[in-house]
Amino acid sequence: MKHSIPPEIIDTAVKNLVPVLSNVKDDKEMSVLFDREVRRLMQERCPEMEVRQSDIAAALMVAKDRLELRKIEARQAGMTKELELQIARVSGFVKMMTGVANNAALAIMVQCLNKVADVRPRDEYEQTPRHAHPNYKHKVKQMYNQALKERDQYRRALLHPASNQTRFFQMTDMPEEQRKMYGIISDSDYFEFWESTGALAEQKSQPLVGSLQNKFRLSLQRHNVANADQVAWAMTGASVLELAVVIWQKAMKSAAASFEGKVSASVCEKLYAPFSLKRVSETWVKATRMLASEADTYSLDADEERNIAMGVEQLMELWVSPDLPFDAVIKAVEDYKDDVFATSGYAKKTIRQLAEMRNEAIEEVNGGKGNS
Repeated sequence: MKHSIPPEIIDTAVKNLVPVLSNVKDDKEMSVLFDREVRRLMQERCPEMEVRQSDIAAALMVAKDRLELRKIEARQAGMTKELELQIARVSGFVKMMTGVANNAALAIMVQCLNKVADVRPRDEYEQTPRHAHPNYKHKVKQMYNQALKERDQYRRALLHPASNQTRFFQMTDMPEEQRKMYGIISDSDYFEFWESTGALAEQKSQPLVGSLQNKFRLSLQRHNVANADQVAWAMTGASVLELAVVIWQKAMKSAAASFEGKVSASVCEKLYAPFSLKRVSETWVKATRMLASEADTYSLDADEERNIAMGVEQLMELWVSPDLPFDAVIKAVEDYKDDVFATSGYAKKTIRQLAEMRNEAIEEVNGGKGNS
């Protein structure tokens, strides 16, 4: 169909309509918008030419496929942006849950290792253990040392991800609205702030960690395992690290549910894999089996199994309680308000928002209990 509308007018009209195409409901609305834009351009560039309705109809036939393609692209772009915002929200949830559980678990891991080896962390391992477990030497020492290396690798992967991995702690990736809350800080400063969210959980976990170690110790002594106290600390460290992995897995299921079918649980696991302590946990368990192989062969009786499971469950309930994750982040904000935030006002605003979210989470849990 011939028309008198210049090709450059059609091209420009299509280009100008791209920003509004994602909201176009049907062909009729598309036709009206195209008609209006073409007439405007013709009046602006070719005022001497007469624009007939048949010419615009013919031009629309020429541009229709391009308009439909741009419409699909615009809607996909809108969906991508919406998905990106949703990923940012879910990432915040994952970072909060793993920030509490992982960083508390890693601190408790070092505490347990000190009890087993009676030495300081790896950077001072050149010392000779004074009262270490008799098997804590050579390969066993190397294996525990490897667990600490896995911890360091876990930190590096989060702070300095590979080019094909998602970045979680890079200040330049933050939305402007979020970025302006923080002062002139580095990625390492922001990461350190996140790691500090485990401090309150570690502190509140101490009575439960001591109780769990005591349950292991009594069981080991009943089964005549040598150096029961130190082996119990090693087993406590294993339980705490395994618990952090379980909490990561639960966070992945919650993350997938938040995407409402748009992202599967397996995709979430790949996306947030750097937050998993699985490799640290597996290495620690191997070291503990080498430390006391006899502790890995005896069977717990029903009461022992129930008591130990109860001890681990109490830690789980503490770490995933509706209030502790928010309280832990609030404590970190209070501790770092002068070092991380641009102004005290932003820190106070963040604390208020976290307190409101904590109260909502508690009400939701209490409401669910009331309805059950």
